[in-house]
Amino acid sequence: MAPSRASHRVICIGVSDVPSVTFPEKNARDLFCLFNGPLGPPSIEATCLLGAEASHAAVDGVLKAVADAPPKFVMIYFSGVATTRGLKLADKLLPGRRLGEQLARMQGAGVVLVLDLLTTLPRDGAVQLPAWIDELAAELPHVRIAAARATAVGAGAEGHGHSRFTEAYLQALRASPGDLRRKGTLFVSDRRAFDSASMILRRRWGEAELPVEAGLFGGLPLLRSEAEAAVGNGQIVDLSAGPGSSLQVRFALHGRRSVPTVVHYFLVDTADEPLAEGSIEIAPDTDRHLGRTRFCVDPRILPSMRRRGGLRFRVELRDGFGHVLDRQKVVVQSAG
Repeated sequence: MAPSRASHRVICIGVSDVPSVTFPEKNARDLFCLFNGPLGPPSIEATCLLGAEASHAAVDGVLKAVADAPPKFVMIYFSGVATTRGLKLADKLLPGRRLGEQLARMQGAGVVLVLDLLTTLPRDGAVQLPAWIDELAAELPHVRIAAARATAVGAGAEGHGHSRFTEAYLQALRASPGDLRRKGTLFVSDRRAFDSASMILRRRWGEAELPVEAGLFGGLPLLRSEAEAAVGNGQIVDLSAGPGSSLQVRFALHGRRSVPTVVHYFLVDTADEPLAEGSIEIAPDTDRHLGRTRFCVDPRILPSMRRRGGLRFRVELRDGFGHVLDRQKVVVQSAG
């Protein structure tokens, strides 16, 4: 059994078993993109199996390949339907017993299994998940399991088309301060990702049915953190202050795919004191991203501002921790 050349092996699986339910595939795809992007570990092999690609043969084959050449760290993510016997794949069931056999062969690796599950098990005031999940954790001390029942939240700011748990887990991975240093690099650990996701679920949605954990969490580095320094770079290409209170910003981002980036403006006076401000957050889906946005200040407050004279917009591109990627200013046009 030869060890893997990569430090991390990530497998993301999303199967929309119910035609009207599409978020499992988007869940898996976006988690894969995050791990395969600039915040991912420096040495990683990642696989994403969606829909019809996630057949029993394909999933079992990938798990066997990982077990045959185990890396130091393994993350397996599944979003879809779980039954009392296992996980529903595109063509047939992956029994919990078979999954356990493959995980057992990954001895020596730190393994985290993240499950975002649709299940018909009844709710009786506690999180109800298939019993085989607890059995896996009890039988495999090197495996830690984070599991939740899926709740769809729709698109846009509410949840970007993900389930609640995966949306919270993605946000936790992207935005949490690192808590684990490995070879000089600060990482977000499995412990912090789970705890932060649970906190986000409670704070953002008032979710009473929080995800459950089984196994000994901690010590597994997942994503690199921007807490110390931003990844990639960004430039403000053009600032155009329009009539009244409008400002158009064109910007370019490089090497920040799937990494949240903030475009922030201040309207400042001659002493550079902020009079108004606003921001948007984006997560570019390409390595080279060109974008634009428009800001408007409430025109009802502009007359009193203009009496101060010399008003300017100050615009910054930032990462999620406030590190400035670029900063520029432009003078506000005088009122007609």
